[in-house]
This record gives sequence, C-alpha cells and structure tokens, in this order.
Amino acid sequence: MVEDNKSYSEIIQQVLEFKGYKVKCAYDGVQAIDAAINEVFDLILIDNQMPLMDGFTAVKTIRTFNDKIPIISISCENDDEFINRCYENGMNMHIPKFSIFKAIQNNLIESCVNQENYMLKVKI
Repeated sequence: MVEDNKSYSEIIQQVLEFKGYKVKCAYDGVQAIDAAINEVFDLILIDNQMPLMDGFTAVKTIRTFNDKIPIISISCENDDEFINRCYENGMNMHIPKFSIFKAIQNNLIESCVNQENYMLKVKI
C-alpha cells in the first residue's frame, strides 16, 4: 500500500491484515517503485497525490517492468475524469478513500487480485 498519510495508512493496514492480507507500506511514489523492483506483491493499492512522486508517475514507471500486477488507485477524488486518468495511467481499478472499508468488506480487492486481463471500472 502506498499512502503518504501515515495515520490513514495504519488504519487501512490493520483492516487488511484482519482480512488476512500481508501488507507492506510505502509513503511516496519513489518508495513504491523501489519496493516493486525489489519485492514480489500480489497487488498495489496506491494514493495518487503524494510528495516526491505522485501515484500516476509511480504507476507509469512500475508498468515499464511489471504489466501484470493489479494496481488499485485510492483517492479522495471520484469524478469520471479522474477515474479515466487512473485507467489511462495503468491502474486497474479506482476505489474512493471514503469507500475503501466497504470495498475491503465486499472483497472487491480480492476480486481484482484473482482476475487476469481485467480493467474494473467500479464507481462506489
């Protein structure tokens, strides 16, 4: 999970771990790229507005060496233009931050991990 707000990150991490996920946190796009290069993940949850490097730039870079890993945008923004920008930049799904708990509860993240060749356009 890549999220610059450490308090929010800790809460989401606890919820995901309760659901059985192993979670590694990065706090900016540079750390996300470093982790994606050096470790194997089933999924990346990434905020788009972060210091040093935003999520869009980080995902474009990650896609140059890993086009298979599911990447889910998590952001407060939820308008159609923003969501389309997420998909155009290589993300597979967008979940608004205010709906992340609902998405975890409804196994939406798990469904993204278990699908191949997907682009889930879900507006919660």
